[in-house]
Amino acid sequence: MDEQTEIRRFTAEQKLEILEEADQPGVTVSEVCPRHALAVSVFYRWRAVAQGGSAVALKRDAQRTPRKDDPEVRHKAQMERLRAVIAEITAHLLKMAGVTRTTGNTGAVVLIQRFSSALNLNVHFHMVFLAGVYLPSGDQLFGH
Repeated sequence: MDEQTEIRRFTAEQKLEILEEADQPGVTVSEVCPRHALAVSVFYRWRAVAQGGSAVALKRDAQRTPRKDDPEVRHKAQMERLRAVIAEITAHLLKMAGVTRTTGNTGAVVLIQRFSSALNLNVHFHMVFLAGVYLPSGDQLFGH
């Protein structure tokens, strides 16, 4: 291929820079396109896509309100419930042992399972909580 028929590829950033350059006061599209070896029809196609994409993105963003069945909302609610359960069990164990959070420790392991046995999406938690409070004494831990 000779230089005139060579296909140029522009990145999205380059396309936006060219579009912004043409939007400057006193600058015309017929000045910008030859500078970048760009056909005027391609420039106007880029402009339509950019404007259409912006409108679509703005509409999508404005319409996005968290729904109860939204996985992100469900996940956040599950995490809050999990934190509340851990906090409640920790407070109960510390109270039963007669110690505070600064003098005693508890422990838990939580596994997040994404699928049920039928391989359908079913996010749920499995938790193992240590039954007791552990008091640090030097380099050793003692159960209470």
